[in-house]
Amino acid sequence: MNLLVNNRFFRYTSISTFLNQFGSSIYNIVFIIYVASTYHSKTLVSIANIILMIPILFQLLIGQYADRIRNRAKWLIWGGISQSILFMIIAYLTNQKSYLVFSIICLINIISDCISNLLSGISMPIFKHHIPQDELMTAYSLRNIISFICGIGGQTFGIWLLEISNKNFGFVAIINASSFLISSIILVSIKSLLINNKEKITRHSFSRNFLEMYDASKGIFSTKSDSQFIKLITTVIISNVLGSAIIPIFNLYFLENKWQNFSYGQTLLILNTTMILGNILGSLFPKDFFSRLSLKKY
Repeated sequence: MNLLVNNRFFRYTSISTFLNQFGSSIYNIVFIIYVASTYHSKTLVSIANIILMIPILFQLLIGQYADRIRNRAKWLIWGGISQSILFMIIAYLTNQKSYLVFSIICLINIISDCISNLLSGISMPIFKHHIPQDELMTAYSLRNIISFICGIGGQTFGIWLLEISNKNFGFVAIINASSFLISSIILVSIKSLLINNKEKITRHSFSRNFLEMYDASKGIFSTKSDSQFIKLITTVIISNVLGSAIIPIFNLYFLENKWQNFSYGQTLLILNTTMILGNILGSLFPKDFFSRLSLKKY
């Protein structure tokens, strides 16, 4: 916490990151409710759930592109402004109902989430130039805490906005746009700290970067055999895919099956909050029963 108070760079970037991720979290749950309330179609709700997962598929490419960017200050500032403009467009489109409008809003959501991932990738390498080496882990931990807070707080705030505005999705989109804009304005005040002309950009091909990541992952899992590692990583991928499918399945289930006296939006909020709290608890207790098992036995 002292780092947040005493380090101007970390304080301002953390506030900016909070506003950006908070804005993204607000509309992720609101987007599902918007599609369910406006189009009343299981197919479109399914597509909306898939749309929210698409940016994850591009994270590797986005991360590599972020490492090659030189003018980080410009990208960080204009990235948030671009998201603000995109959500102002969404605010206008939500008053209309057509498959074309739905398609455009889906595309904007994908672009906005990809921009958020890009901004995160751009900002992280700057940390080492403004934060002491012995405090880097603290900084990264605080950033993770911010992400968890945004996950719960953003969704809660989004549902609350819908309740007080009588499901005015355009109004929520404007709040989103404001959040992104303010996050960029905050970075303008520390623009000089975001510039590092001494940083050397190393450019490698995608295949070389992938092989380096592959070898590093083998080291993390302490496996020397390629076949053993492939089996292990395949299991991890399948587990994550199945885990990611839980929320979309429940989103569809509660579309026609009301839970207690809660509205659809309130039910989704409880569901997502429970999942996030589960992730937090899992992170707080890393040395559990499963951590003591050896991967070499399986």
